[in-house]
Amino acid sequence: MADSVVQVKVRSASCPGCGAPIRITAQGITLTYSCPSCLALIDVQKIDALRILSQAHRAANAFPLAIPLGTRGMLKGRQWQVIGFMVRMDGTEQYFWREYLLFNPAHGFRWLMEMDGHWNYVERVRERPVGGAALVSLRGVDYKIFLRGEAKVAHVVGEFYWRVERGETVRVQDFIAPPQGLSSEISDQEEVWSHLTYIPAAEIEAAFKGAQLPAQTGVAPLQPFQGAPGGAGGKAAWVFVGVILAMRFGLLPGVVHRGEVLADLKGAILVGSPGEYQVSEPFQVRHLSPVEFIFSQRGLSNASIAFDVTLFNEATGEKRDVDGSVGFYEGSDSDGYWSEGGTTSTQTLNRVEPGEYRMVVAAQAKQDGSVYGSRSISDHRVSFGVNARTQPGDYGFTLMALLAVILPVAGRHRSRGSFEQRRWENSGLDGDGGSASKDDNEDDDE
Repeated sequence: MADSVVQVKVRSASCPGCGAPIRITAQGITLTYSCPSCLALIDVQKIDALRILSQAHRAANAFPLAIPLGTRGMLKGRQWQVIGFMVRMDGTEQYFWREYLLFNPAHGFRWLMEMDGHWNYVERVRERPVGGAALVSLRGVDYKIFLRGEAKVAHVVGEFYWRVERGETVRVQDFIAPPQGLSSEISDQEEVWSHLTYIPAAEIEAAFKGAQLPAQTGVAPLQPFQGAPGGAGGKAAWVFVGVILAMRFGLLPGVVHRGEVLADLKGAILVGSPGEYQVSEPFQVRHLSPVEFIFSQRGLSNASIAFDVTLFNEATGEKRDVDGSVGFYEGSDSDGYWSEGGTTSTQTLNRVEPGEYRMVVAAQAKQDGSVYGSRSISDHRVSFGVNARTQPGDYGFTLMALLAVILPVAGRHRSRGSFEQRRWENSGLDGDGGSASKDDNEDDDE
């Protein structure tokens, strides 16, 4: 739908009820004007022959404006001016909402609707949605019924493009697909459909400088769910993730992380000799965790090195033993060259208690003379190494990793459920009145 240019003239006059100056922005389009001073409803079709349609029975300041009449602001990439203000209520006269009529000479009319500090941008749609009583569709989006009821005009100030009257009542239906919605208003004369989009209050405040916006309460029908960064569950989950990361990278004092080297012994040994003993300097195991031992060799061929390792607790005298070996074999047969084994192997002691330890290593290298095609390396000196390091237990960190994934999702799911429950508490489908409906508006874009 192309925007058309609307030629307007701004005219000034005096209220025939109280004499206060009035200013008609959309002269030739505006049919009704409500004086801000005395709230008299005035027929302004003929600016030189103004006629009072009705007098107000409510104080002019009964419903203060968050955005004063005449205020201009840039919204949705276009400049709009507030020219009208209307307050409506539901059929029970318990729920009130406010509607601001926006005008742009080139783009016609739009509405800003506010209830409980939440704002919707409203524009009329020419095509009728398809569907039934519970669900309608428009432009590929499905909207679920949220409210059915009545909307009654309680208060008007400024200018309007139809013959508005206090007490004017229409039947309304609201359908939602947050952050979008559709609203229909049915009177004896016509049925009007409007499209609504939720707008954060900060965007309204930025667009209309000096606006005094009301505080937000509750969950609005079109308010999108933005996650739960402020919820208790969400906070706890992300703190938990942070702790895991800190543990993983050793950022928490007193907490062991994967790969912390406790002792690293290196030596050389003759193949066939009685053996070699080495004792490490004292070291600290700071956290209950498994200790991994990495056995290594260099220069070994057709032989293996057997390791007997003892962890000795300096304070308690407790000993923990672990055995390991590493070997490398090679030779040739009718199929050619072959090899097996390698240069390293590992063993693990689970649940090593915190404390000060020494590591005692006994190593012995032996050659297997039965290997076909091998050569003797007796009295050959080879190098060996034993490296001890802490690592988190597989089950513990697996569990923590799972919890790190599950807790934020579970917290978000609980928060989402609570959020939606609060949204639908405002629905009027249970016959208790519910939250109010929205908008009656027109658009001169055709």
